[in-house]
Formats: sequence, C-alpha cells, structure tokens
Amino acid sequence: MVTRILVLKEKHGEWHFDASTPELLHAACLKIVKKRNESGYFYNFDENAEEPVPPVLPSENPPVYVKNAYEVALKKYKQELRFYREERENIEELKEALLDGEKAYYFLLGRNNCEYEAIELLELSDPERYCC
Repeated sequence: MVTRILVLKEKHGEWHFDASTPELLHAACLKIVKKRNESGYFYNFDENAEEPVPPVLPSENPPVYVKNAYEVALKKYKQELRFYREERENIEELKEALLDGEKAYYFLLGRNNCEYEAIELLELSDPERYCC
C-alpha cells in the first residue's frame, strides 16, 4: 500500500512516484537524476575547465589608470573563481548522486530553488483515521 509519494514538479507538470519506503524513494531519485543527466538537464558542466588565474599588478607604484584596470580585473577574477568553485562542487555532487539513491534525493532537494525544479514528499492520509 502506498503511504508516501514523491512529487517531482517541473515546468510542464508533475510526476508522482511511490516513496513508501526509503528504498523506493532513493530508487526514484536515482532514476530521475540519471534520466536528467542523460538528457543534459544539469547544464553542460565543463570538467576540463581550468581554474582562473589572478591578475598581476605590473609594478609597485603604477599609474592610477593601471591600478583602476587592475581593480576591475581583480573583481572579475574573484567572480570567475567563485563560479569555477561552485561548478566544481556541482560536478562532484552530481557524480555522487549518480551512484547513490540517497545522495540523489539530497541532490534533487538542494535544487528546489532552481527554476522549474522541485520535489516534495507527501504523506497520504488513511481514510479510516479521517474524522469530520
């Protein structure tokens, strides 16, 4: 008897999976993550991307315009480095989620704030216990 369902909410609808046991929940999540990965749903993570290189200030006392350009380049570098590290983390989390149903569940749960992605666990009510 189904007692709990996993609701996968997407842009064009919802999918419902039996999640009555941890094994069923994890199997459904693993299948979802694998299907989405096969279809390219999780972006095109570039595993070969190289870590950004910080800019170098050419001298100790550069002209103001050089210092300003360096500050702009440094800000851009910090943004690129943050993105690079987040990308690496996402790749590792995805790799783990593709091998383990429980990790797949938490991977999907962590993406609940992404556009058109959400999962929810719903407990079904027992009609025998329903009271007016």
